[in-house]
Amino acid sequence: MLDLKNKIQNQEDIERWKVRLYDSRFILIAIFILLAFFVFSSAISLVAAIISFAFIVAVSLFIGRRDNALLPISNDQEIFENLRQKIAFRFAETLSDPIFILNQKAIIIYINQAGLKQFIGAKLGDPIAFSFRNPELMAAIEEVTISGNSKTIELHQSGIGETWFDISISSLRLQRQKPSYLVLSMRDLTQQKRSEAMRSDFIANASHELRTPLTSLVGFIETIEGPAANDKKARERFLKIMHSQADRMANLIDDLLSLSRIELRQNIKPKSKVNLSNLLATVVEALQNQAKAANVKIITNLPNEPIIIRADEAELFEVFENLIDNAIKYGSDGKKININLKKSSKDNMFDYSVNIIDYGIGISADHVPRLTERFYRVDAENSRKKKGTGLGLAIVKHILNRHGAMMNITSKENIGTNVEVLINK
Repeated sequence: MLDLKNKIQNQEDIERWKVRLYDSRFILIAIFILLAFFVFSSAISLVAAIISFAFIVAVSLFIGRRDNALLPISNDQEIFENLRQKIAFRFAETLSDPIFILNQKAIIIYINQAGLKQFIGAKLGDPIAFSFRNPELMAAIEEVTISGNSKTIELHQSGIGETWFDISISSLRLQRQKPSYLVLSMRDLTQQKRSEAMRSDFIANASHELRTPLTSLVGFIETIEGPAANDKKARERFLKIMHSQADRMANLIDDLLSLSRIELRQNIKPKSKVNLSNLLATVVEALQNQAKAANVKIITNLPNEPIIIRADEAELFEVFENLIDNAIKYGSDGKKININLKKSSKDNMFDYSVNIIDYGIGISADHVPRLTERFYRVDAENSRKKKGTGLGLAIVKHILNRHGAMMNITSKENIGTNVEVLINK
């Protein structure tokens, strides 16, 4: 930055001297002719004439009549443009929103720090199309380039984590004749959109899933108030069922809220350090009573040395609790579950793999790809009997996405199911 400042200052000094010479050109020409006449008439020597002329030129450089004025010669625009660029770039750095500055060929010439953090793949010198492959954005940039008028569009990018941005495209005039650059100011709408989507999903899914137990509760209340008002045995049986339906609704609401919280933190990577081996042992210990009740033996194969990874301990506990709980509930026919933690193979991009294997009835191939969808159940009636909400694997998927991890499910009917979690340090 200091070198750039010195370079600009030196260029300004040179331009100032040029202007002063230009201002004094007629006087200098007249003095040159007069000195030449004196030399030819032998009034003064050639050396004295040269020294005199050089002295007069030097004086004109330091005592110019227009000390602060610059004439519109060819290099002036370049100097001004450099100064204006510098001011524009510094201003962009003060903004918290991502800012991209493009030339008229839509080449990125500047990205502020917020932009570099948000769009890691964006590079100076690349066309903007390399970072945003969106026809609507490209059309808007072309329109602003031609018209010079500002335009605002909404950009939606899908992927592991969907993002939305409100992009304002404006021309940045650094020269009088025409707009030199385009400025893309990007306001992140992702959190707002996710909140809106979650509210919509919550209403739709909750109303659908809660309708059945709520209807049952209303029916039993009416029965207790009416025909079974004096039937003690019927009241006790109905109250037990009502309690079960209320628990089902409470579990459903808890899972929906848990899923909402996870989605809000989808793009925030965990920073805490967790011993994965110890965490798995803790989860298994917490589920031992449930496994004994189902007559299932949990066999673990965990390294003795610590396996340290960056993770949210509570969320990762929820992942493995959910997966092992599913293995106990739906794979109990196999009477055992294997849990293995080991280094991942070199064929993939992950450091460790955790396999949760049951030997139960398995799942048919057409169901496997849809298991992580919200409220999707292979056997809806059996799932409800086991107090499943249909949200467990959806929660697992979102937590693993946040951790940069991945889940693979393979299953064969009457053989069992293998759930593999791949995760990095």
